[in-house]
Amino acid sequence: MYEERPEQDRANSLAGRRAWESEPARSPAFNSLRHSEASASKLFLEQAKALVEIAGRDIAFQTVGVRGTKEIVIQDAVREEIAVHMRWSFTHTYRRIEEARLILGPLEQTRQALSEGTISISHATAICAGVSKLSHIWDVDPASREIFEAAARKLDHVGVSSAKSTTVSRTRRAVEKKLEEIDGLYQRRKRQAAASSHDVVVLDQGEGQAILLARMGMIQAQACMAVINSHAQAASATAVSQGLSCDSAGALRSSALIRVLTGMAGETSNSNPKLRANIDIVIDFAALLGLQESMGLVSSGSRAPLSAPTCEIRDLISRIPDITIRRLVTDPLTNNLLDLGRRRYVPSKALRDFITVRDQFCRFPGCQASARRGHIDHANPWSQGGRTDRGNLGSLCVRHHQLKTHGGWRILESGVDGSATWRTPSGRDYSIPPPELPSTAYSDPLPDPLPDPLPDPRLERRNRPGSYDQREPEIDDPKF
Repeated sequence: MYEERPEQDRANSLAGRRAWESEPARSPAFNSLRHSEASASKLFLEQAKALVEIAGRDIAFQTVGVRGTKEIVIQDAVREEIAVHMRWSFTHTYRRIEEARLILGPLEQTRQALSEGTISISHATAICAGVSKLSHIWDVDPASREIFEAAARKLDHVGVSSAKSTTVSRTRRAVEKKLEEIDGLYQRRKRQAAASSHDVVVLDQGEGQAILLARMGMIQAQACMAVINSHAQAASATAVSQGLSCDSAGALRSSALIRVLTGMAGETSNSNPKLRANIDIVIDFAALLGLQESMGLVSSGSRAPLSAPTCEIRDLISRIPDITIRRLVTDPLTNNLLDLGRRRYVPSKALRDFITVRDQFCRFPGCQASARRGHIDHANPWSQGGRTDRGNLGSLCVRHHQLKTHGGWRILESGVDGSATWRTPSGRDYSIPPPELPSTAYSDPLPDPLPDPLPDPRLERRNRPGSYDQREPEIDDPKF
């Protein structure tokens, strides 16, 4: 969607910028925000130290009795006392103890960054969440523990490097990508095990309404959404051509889902050509060939792209008999005109596609709005000599496009790789790094996966004599 106009309300834009610039300086308040967050990070580290002092650096198994000839063993019995004392839930307490053990253990860079106040609590917990998914975690065998700690340090380095310059969601994606590279075998086994919990349920909402809730793999969910969107768009186009009123986008998708599942989809499209479902997949070439495991990006419709393991992306491609792979990368052999210079204000479709796939999200600092729903913006305005090329164009959501045009925000530098330096109305400069696209430029060109972790206590349930307190399931793994 392209809605920027070269002559749009220039007087209003200048007036809006003067209004922003005339406001009193707010530096003390901004500094207070940063200082309070740094203080919170330091207090979080102090709490972690206290938790480790109480619960210990490793999981503790306590024998509390005997049943027949078997001992009754409880894991981390002190957990309940901490939860009652702090008025935390048991699940929250479990997670806080595990985070504390990781931060005071192998995550040295996270610990240092928290002590300096250079990363937030949310960034630190995102790093811990990734590390907690590693195989061999909390193994008592010295060799396995050494393997885990080495892998944890790699995730620690990637996570902290990202956390110091990007948002929590981007830090989480960076850690997940590295996790898939170094421990892909175990992660695939976990996803296969999670498939047994896939289900479809109906939730009664009252007044004759219900929610149909499906749990499935992310890549399969995106494929289903792409099919639903294609049918919804076809129904919308038919209604418009016949001069009929059109339902909301959500109502159209709901109707499309009903038609597809009940077999009525063909009744409205017998005379129409076969519908095509479009899924945007960004994956590096080595991963596409199966030479490297990593994370790719998958999106359907106007939704923001989500990370998906490249092994599942390859599986999806292999299962679709009629698939067209459109290459959206720069290549001098394609002869596609991606740089239009000053000859044309409106970018070509090829250039719009390039910007959308490159940016993935709105390029405003911290914004996670999908680039597919945004506007293509000239960093240096066309009216001031800005060029229509990859270095000067970027995707902005509607709100942040308006802030840049009328609200006093400016882009000082715009890179071909999607990076940008912004200046706020109060004069602060913030740099955003290039978007995190799949790349073969790894620190280790073909990193070796961790050794086969099976048997693993989290896949084959920890089975100590008489134990009934097993390791809890993944915290962020909701069950129906």
